[in-house]
Amino acid sequence: MSSAGVLYAGRAFDGQSDMGEQARNLAEDFLAEVRASGAAVSTSTVGRLWVVVTELLANATRHAAGPCVLELQLRGGQVEVSVWDTVPTLIESVDADGTTGSEGGLGLVRELCSHFHMQSSAGGKRIQARIPLVV
Repeated sequence: MSSAGVLYAGRAFDGQSDMGEQARNLAEDFLAEVRASGAAVSTSTVGRLWVVVTELLANATRHAAGPCVLELQLRGGQVEVSVWDTVPTLIESVDADGTTGSEGGLGLVRELCSHFHMQSSAGGKRIQARIPLVV
C-alpha cells in the first residue's frame, strides 16, 4: 500500500453487492498502515472515513452505469478519498423541498470533510474529499 513514503490504497469495483463492506475494509487497512507509520488517527476520523467511502461509492453505483474506482491517499495530515466513475454528469445534493442543499449523501460528505470537489471529464467524473486525521 505504500511506495516511496507515500501511503496509498486503491481498488476498482463493478457494483457488486458487498462493495460497501469491501471499501470499508480497504479504508480500515489503510488507516492501520497510517497508524503504523506513526501518525495519530482520531476515532471520529475512522467514522467519517467509513461514511464518506460508503456514500461516495453508493452515489457512483446509483448514478453511473459502469465500474468505479476508490483511491485513498495520505496527504499532509489528511486522508484524501477519490472516487472515479464513468458518467461525466456532476450530481448535486437536493433538499426535501427540491432545492439544492445540504441534505442527503453528498451533503453529509461535504459536512464531514475539510475539502470536497467534483470534476467532470470526457470519461466520467472524479469526486474528491479530504478528512483530517485528527478531528
